[in-house]
Amino acid sequence: MSDLPPVDELAPRVVERCEEAVHAFAFDTFWVGVRIRPRAERSADVVAAWKGELKRRVGGELVRRWSGLGRAPDHQRPQMLMVYDLERDRVRRTVRSAYVYGRYRKLARGLPQTRAPWRCTSCRGGGCGQCEGTGRQYPTSVEDLLGEPLRAAYGAASHQLHGMGREDIDVRCLGAGRPFVLELRRPRRRSVDLAAVAEAIVRHASGRVELPAGLRAVDDESLVARLKGWEADKRYRALCSVGEAVVEPGQLAALEASLSGADIEQRTPRRVARRRADKVRRRRVRRFRCEDLEGNHFAAVIEAQSGTYIKELISGDEGRTRPSVSELLGSPCVCASLDVLAISVRDDELLALPSDSAAASADAHR
Repeated sequence: MSDLPPVDELAPRVVERCEEAVHAFAFDTFWVGVRIRPRAERSADVVAAWKGELKRRVGGELVRRWSGLGRAPDHQRPQMLMVYDLERDRVRRTVRSAYVYGRYRKLARGLPQTRAPWRCTSCRGGGCGQCEGTGRQYPTSVEDLLGEPLRAAYGAASHQLHGMGREDIDVRCLGAGRPFVLELRRPRRRSVDLAAVAEAIVRHASGRVELPAGLRAVDDESLVARLKGWEADKRYRALCSVGEAVVEPGQLAALEASLSGADIEQRTPRRVARRRADKVRRRRVRRFRCEDLEGNHFAAVIEAQSGTYIKELISGDEGRTRPSVSELLGSPCVCASLDVLAISVRDDELLALPSDSAAASADAHR
């Protein structure tokens, strides 16, 4: 004889537990699960049949109650998963994250992409006027400026910025901007006026961050991995400073010829060696063009393969990058300032579902 309670008696209570667990959340799709601790005296077949019947009864009643709200069952990717624990007689909810896609332009130097963990050097994390009471060396970040307004709009518990790569703190990102996905965890709301939120973000950022194409909701968590794994060429503009020497136009012409189309080898830069594997990476410089020569300063517009360390391409990083601008000019050269001008990827490429991308690739090769 089974010790499991009759489904007819238990199902109404589980329905109530489900409604209590999710009443504060907006969602369109849901699924019901059941958890039972294994016991030797319980037959696996009996348990499976009992769980199936309980889920059917509870799910059916929730469909009936929620039909006017437009909610529908979805066992693959539900926005709300409710799991009833028999032994604890309670329902545990799991809320699927909401995702927002956009591109940001970072117009200010000294602004990190994500929340920097470093403590303020003045108060050592205690909070002071210099750090605006945050206790952080950098009081705000692109992640804060984008994420906090979105978190509030979605009523989310937390947020995380997923960018297609990152620029250094002292580097601006211009042009069409850097693609990103903002993940909103455990959101209480799903329907948000993203145009109004985008306007609020830009207004509050006060010229530090812009959203050139606005924001759009995306129902595809795989976009995060696609974004992280995408290898896009980039175009930069670097202001180069060459020691005490005066650079001649002929030297720059030779530099352009040597580096345009060149394959370079870059050992992990010293400045990131603590957090990156120490290895040699081979990268291609697609194009190297010099302009605005004035004394020992000139600007370089560089198109390079994804993952190229541009500052080290210029300085040589004490021989860790070869060839480099310093090596080819025969004089120490440093990158005085750097801007990302373009990231070579279209929004429709990124936002295409994997199956769509595969079909497009197949069509292209027919």
